[in-house]
Amino acid sequence: INSDFRFISNTKSQWQFFDKGYQTTLASAEGKINRGFSNNDDFGIGLQFTADKAGDLNFTSGEIALSVSYLKALNRKGDHLISLGVKYGMNRQYFDLNAVRLFDIDPLLSQGDFVPQVNYGDLSLGVGWFFPYGRKNNLYIGASVFHLNRFNVSFDQNPQAQPVFTYQKWVLLAGGTHRFSPYLSFLPSLMWAQQGPHNELNIGGFLKLTREVFSIYQTDMAMYGGLWFRASMPNLQPQRDALIASFRVDYNQFQFTFSWDFTLSNLGLANYAAGGPELSIIYQLKRNPQKVNRVICPDI
Repeated sequence: INSDFRFISNTKSQWQFFDKGYQTTLASAEGKINRGFSNNDDFGIGLQFTADKAGDLNFTSGEIALSVSYLKALNRKGDHLISLGVKYGMNRQYFDLNAVRLFDIDPLLSQGDFVPQVNYGDLSLGVGWFFPYGRKNNLYIGASVFHLNRFNVSFDQNPQAQPVFTYQKWVLLAGGTHRFSPYLSFLPSLMWAQQGPHNELNIGGFLKLTREVFSIYQTDMAMYGGLWFRASMPNLQPQRDALIASFRVDYNQFQFTFSWDFTLSNLGLANYAAGGPELSIIYQLKRNPQKVNRVICPDI
């Protein structure tokens, strides 16, 4: 980030035409805490809260996570760098057992070893490479792995029960910024995620419209419009899933983004092709606005 601190609030609603669908919320705070081992390096730290609720049983997954990162500049200007981040979260999954309606007594629910709540710690790791090309263009490539410690998520606590270990999740990111003119830029991005037998691909980008700011007294403002295509990939065979439309406005230290995904798969017959909305608000704080950043991060 090209600031000292960043605060994020994000909420996503999905498939509300089904039984309550999904409701996901996130809040995070992160910042630079210290200069690194050289003048162009930075240490970073972040705190993140995530909650996801789904269905009539209010199945909820919640996480409180702490992350630490190090950015190593590879040139004197500080715009070519690599980064390494580690995240550890405390997680809780539970559902409302009182909301369960059964025709017959379920032997699993009636035994004392069944509990509608599990707690576990989750370790994740990520690495990124950011590099410039041309005058004001840049590219980035990143990879991360989640659930390194593979934990048991079974609600059956019977010692004789078969444990259910979560799959590790692998994510690959790539993108950048290419300026066509001082006023128009293209920000392409790609994400590929794999977890057990599941694969997903997101590809698309933003068009950014801005104006050159010649005075520190002018308002810093930019507008973005973008489209992404999301595909599921069973057996690595792409199948259309959704089209995501997004609109973003940057105003001074704030970023406001509104997105909506439209279902393209056969699921659209049941939910009227309406996936759901997403709203993101980001605030970036710089302690000294006149100070030039030592590390120059790409515009993501």
